[in-house]
Amino acid sequence: MAKVKFVRDIRDVAQLTEEERARLSTVQNKYSFLATDYYLNLINWDDPSDPLRRIVVPVEDEMVTWGRKDPSNEASNTVLPGVQHKYADTVVFLASENCGGQCRFCFRKRLFVDNAKRETALDLPQALDYVRAHPEVSSVLVTGGDALMLSTKLLTEIIEGLSEVEHVRAIRLGSKLPAYFPQRILDDANLLRLIERSNTKSQRIYVMSQFNHPRELTDIARASVDALLRSGAVVCNQTPIIQGVNDDVDTLEELIIELMACGAVPYYFFQCRPTIGNFPYLVPITRCYFLI
Repeated sequence: MAKVKFVRDIRDVAQLTEEERARLSTVQNKYSFLATDYYLNLINWDDPSDPLRRIVVPVEDEMVTWGRKDPSNEASNTVLPGVQHKYADTVVFLASENCGGQCRFCFRKRLFVDNAKRETALDLPQALDYVRAHPEVSSVLVTGGDALMLSTKLLTEIIEGLSEVEHVRAIRLGSKLPAYFPQRILDDANLLRLIERSNTKSQRIYVMSQFNHPRELTDIARASVDALLRSGAVVCNQTPIIQGVNDDVDTLEELIIELMACGAVPYYFFQCRPTIGNFPYLVPITRCYFLI
């Protein structure tokens, strides 16, 4: 399979004009840019409003003064570095500071503005001790960042550690790599074997995918979902409603149908949160209600 290249500077996106690269580098200087060449090649560059372009390519309206760094007040749920006790039965491990692409509408954009290591400095033994000490916790979400951007070695340590905690019934891996970087999944037999051996009758591995638009469901993306399913993972999809990407009934209907067809079960839609830099992606909550 062809090697995937990460593009970290908007000035290296050859499909943009020189004027666009210069103009958008100002946005990149505040809110970082990251994409794979695989994903950039899915964009229709002849259409300035292409939905996949809006997912990863900066727009100048991100500079509008609006929103907060931590709109979900995750600081109030943080019990240890890299550990949030999100709900009574759910703990979140912020284990990764890396993503396969920088979603322009990310609600944890603060991790890429400030020093991410402060919030993703997970001490795994300490985190596992916390989960063991809280029998009400039945679900642990490993995310960040993107869980599947972690090395398979570190993922093995996390999953095997959680697998030994009897009251943890679901281990969830939050990842947009099936859309951004499906090759990560398809090219790593050890990752798939890890998932396969970690699934039991009383504890399951979930991969929480994030397909935002039906055009992200390419043949190779579908193959990565299929590989996860064949390894025994339960694949559930989540997406915010994003202005100019999926804020219309026809797109959402097609997305649901295609997700069902490939086995990434539609799990939930959510409201784009009032995060710094996210103003151009917001859809009013009343409009989201009627779309749903």
